This record gives sequence, C-alpha cells and structure tokens, in this order.
Amino acid sequence: MNNALTIYKTYGTHGLIGRVIVEIRKKTNAFLSRPEFSLAGRGGSAPLFQVSLQQIAHLTNRNQALGRGKKVKKGFYEAYGWNWRTLPKTPSGWNYNSQTRYLYSLSNWWHMPHLLAQAGDIKDVWEPARFGWVYDLIRSYALTGDASLMKCFLDHFRNFQEACPPFQGVQWSCGQEASIRALAVLFAETAFPWSDNERTEILRFLAATGERIHDNIGYALSQRNNHGLSESAGLALIGERLGHLHPESKTWREKGIQLFDKLIDEQFAEDGWCTQHSFNYMRMALDLAVLVHIAMAKESELFSESSQSKLKAAYQLLLSAISSEDGQVPNYGANDGSRILPLDTSDYRDYRPTALRLAVILKLPFPKNLRVSNESLAWFSLSGPKKISIKIPAVVKGTSGWVIGRKGKMRVFFRAGRYKSRPSHWDPLHCEIKAGKKLLAADPGTYKYNDKNEQWKNALAFPECHNGPQKISKPFRNRRGPFLWTKWPSGKLEFCGVRGNQVVLKGRSSNGFIREIKILKEKVQIKDSNLKANRLWLTRWITPKSSLSAISVKNGYLEIKKAKENTSIGWVSTHYGKKVGCSVVEVYSKAERPLVSITTYFKNTITKINFEN
Repeated sequence: MNNALTIYKTYGTHGLIGRVIVEIRKKTNAFLSRPEFSLAGRGGSAPLFQVSLQQIAHLTNRNQALGRGKKVKKGFYEAYGWNWRTLPKTPSGWNYNSQTRYLYSLSNWWHMPHLLAQAGDIKDVWEPARFGWVYDLIRSYALTGDASLMKCFLDHFRNFQEACPPFQGVQWSCGQEASIRALAVLFAETAFPWSDNERTEILRFLAATGERIHDNIGYALSQRNNHGLSESAGLALIGERLGHLHPESKTWREKGIQLFDKLIDEQFAEDGWCTQHSFNYMRMALDLAVLVHIAMAKESELFSESSQSKLKAAYQLLLSAISSEDGQVPNYGANDGSRILPLDTSDYRDYRPTALRLAVILKLPFPKNLRVSNESLAWFSLSGPKKISIKIPAVVKGTSGWVIGRKGKMRVFFRAGRYKSRPSHWDPLHCEIKAGKKLLAADPGTYKYNDKNEQWKNALAFPECHNGPQKISKPFRNRRGPFLWTKWPSGKLEFCGVRGNQVVLKGRSSNGFIREIKILKEKVQIKDSNLKANRLWLTRWITPKSSLSAISVKNGYLEIKKAKENTSIGWVSTHYGKKVGCSVVEVYSKAERPLVSITTYFKNTITKINFEN
C-alpha cells in the first residue's frame, strides 16, 4: 500500500494514466517508425536566433575558445563539462558505449533498453549526440572565419544521420536528448553560412525531431520533471523555426509554449525552489526559459504572470546561492552533468551566465560584484542588464525549507523541508559549509545514474553519503530502481535569523533529530540533538582531506575514515562521472547510554567536537 501511495504521489493521476498509455503504445508498436511529412519548400522563416559572431569574437576568451575549437576539429568533445573524449569516427560509433564496449542495436526507438547493466550508463552514449561540441566550433569560427570548422560540423552531422536514421536506435529513444540536440543544431543553422541544399538538410532533420518529440511527449509530461520542460521547449523552438515548412509547425509552437509555461508554474515554488530539489536541474530549466522567451518574443508574447513571478523568485534564489568568487552554487541534489547552453568559456560549475541571461529576459538588475562576460548574450544579440550594488542579506530562506546563512567569510546552505515532489536525494538536515572558496563539508552530488557495478547506480543519493545526524542501522535502501523512493523524508525550518553577532539556523526532521547552526565571522558551530533518547545514532561529516587537522574530542568517540571503492560513503562528485575521495568523520558516544547531542565546530577545518550524554 505504501509503495502504491508513493508511486501516486510521484506521478499523480495524469502521470500514471500517461505512463499506462505509453506502455500500451510500446506493446502495440503504435509510435511513428519514420517521419510522416516532407518539408514544403526551402528556407522557411529566418533562423531562430540572432547570433552576433562579431560580438562573440570580441567578448570571448580568445585562447580558450581557439583551443577548444581546435580540439573538436581534431575529433574530441568535452563530456559533462570536464572530460575530453573522442567523438565517434564511424557511423556505428554513435550507437556504441566506448566505456563498456556495448553496441546498441538499430531498431525502433521504443524497444531500446535504458538501464541494462552490461551496457553501462546510457548517458555516455547520449553525451556526444547532444552536440555540445557545436558551440566550440561556432565560437572558434567567430574568431577565425575558418570554413573548415563549418565542414567539421557538417561531417559529424551527416555521420550521425547515417548511423541514426530518424526514430531508429538509442539516439532517438529519448525525446529530451533529441530536444537538446536540436538546440545545438538550431544554433549551428544560424551561425554558419549554409547553401540552400545544406540548410534544407538541417531543417529536414529538425522536422523529424519535432515529429519524434510530439509523438511521445506524453511520457515526458508523466515524469513531472525536466523531461517535460526540455521537450516542450524543443517543440516550441522547432515549431517557431520551421514556420510554414511543416504542416504541424504552428501546432508544435503553440503547444510547446503552452506546456512550457504550465510546467514552469508547476515545477517552481513561490520561493523559486525547483521541485527537482537540484541546482543543476534548476539551471537547465532556467536556460530553457530563456530560449522559449526568445521564441515567444517574435510574436510579442510573454510568460503568464504566475510563471514570471516564479522565474523572478528563482533568479533571487540563484543570486543568494552564487559565490561571487567563482560563480559556484551548492552541489545540492542530483547533478547529471547537463549544461545545455555552454555559450561562453566559463567553468561548468559557474552559474553566473545563467543568472545574467535570466536578468535580461526578466528585465531585472544584475549585481555589480558578480563578474561575468556578456558573451552568452551575444548568441542572441541581447544587451546587458542594468548593474547595481545588491547586498545579499545574512539570511535568505524559502517556504520550501531551504536557507542560506552567511557571516563574514562563512557560508552555510541548509535544507529542512517537506517534499511535495519526489526527492532527489534522501538528505534531511543536510548542509554544505564553505569558508570563502574553501569547502569544509561537502554535498556528494551524483557521480553515475547507472553503472555496470550495481554499487554505483545513483549511490550518492542515500543518507549515509550526506552530512547529518543519522540512525546507526543497516544501510538505508528505501528505493526502487535508481530514482523512485518508496518513502519520502521530511523536515521543517524552525528558526532562521540573526541573534546578536550570530546567524542562527534551526531545523527538525521527521525522524526525531534537531540541528541548530550558529554562524560567526570565522567559524560555524553545529549542534545535533536526538529527541528519541533510546536510539543509537551518529553524526557524519563528508569533508575534503585537506580540511582535517588535529580534532579535539570531549566525552565521545570519533572515527576518521577514507573513502573506499567498496562503499559509496565519503565520495563527492562535482561533475558527472567523476568522483573524488574525501574523509568521513563519524562521531559516536563512548558511553553505553545513547547520546543527547553532538556539537561540531568548524573554522578552516573541523576543530572540536563535544558530546552530551
């Protein structure tokens, strides 16, 4: 009964009905197996985006841009924002997972398995086919005008089409992946000076993509997450670009915009919190909102008042979370490596370009202290926003249960909220602590959604991988598959404010723990209490090895462990597919009777731990 209720909470009535319909269509082969329509003529309306190559060349980091373009031209691409890998050299390479040497068959897309253990992570096959390397070619072309860069795109594009005919194989098995690929192709179609025949070839590919997305958008909507947003955005953008060239273009545009506006309203809370409980997925949604805005602006349309209000709240949340030193935000929740608009050469974890673009479309001022290039605006020929001095308060909180507290160089992100949508990670009372740019207590991130090693299938989502008070019990495995929790955690913020010279944050979890955080200019003090006195428990901290020195322990027992390959505890992944071993500080009681509280003191490291029995 509990499992059934959780599934209902996760997908809702419409979502469950949508999933049933999708499964019936799969069983009966009721999806399109090839494109239905041919393009009606050539060219159509003007390219969707107004890419200013001159401005890109003026604003970009020349050495980085040329270096990246050179790598792509030599046959490499950057996967997940950190790992340069080889682009497929033969048609079959687009269906091949080089990490596991698994070759996907070429059959109807709806027969493609997504979670085969022997195949490894399907994202490794999809990543080069997102065409993120296109942006590097365009940026380098803006600097040099080298026609061989355009040819490089066309060669890979044709190679892909030969390997993956429309609606066949793994690269057409996900509408979201098809949408992200279409975004890159739309930019390539805009930036390079194509012949009529070449442009028609590109538009024909976009038309097939639109048909594929529209044919199964019900699945994306049933997920109630980023899939619906990306596919509705894809429909809107392709529909806008094709104009009269495809009989369904107008329908796609109208339906895509309508759905996207509705989903923004549903997937963002009034305080700007994304219902996927993840900054990475929030960035994806906000970048998509910029693209859909561009399409809507061509007809002088705007998002609904409710969606605009929530986007503005998300912008304010983003400003409070972004570090002015490096543009990073807390590594909170799922982090799948997505960065669908790499429109400048900044680091993958830099969120300032997203905030900048959002400020422009929402006509909001941008903080002077967030130094960021206007390069990403040049891809739309947009002017920069008004820049003013914006002081971020010592405490910024939301009704969704998140809070950011800061004092001097110390900053804490803390969440104790009730879930109204499926959890990303099981992490009640989890917090991330930084002293300036130095990370003291880390959020684990994701690492992998699927892997040949069962141990690493979305393993960092479990409570033992987070910083918080936890029961001493068997490993927590209250989950079905990599994403579906059969029970949801909950918490509540009880106090967030300034008391004297301290910022105080206090939250309670549904399983009887209370966490009180005191932030001062040079240190952070965190007291964890257990209301259920007969329960054995501990506090665990995931902290970079460099942060540890001699730790003073009073009235208790402390154990420091290193991350090991046979366990997921102690690993942190700031980039998808990359994990770094940290130290695990576990704090217990020496006494036979259970603990009442554990207090941990942070400065530039964990410096002291006190116990109360």
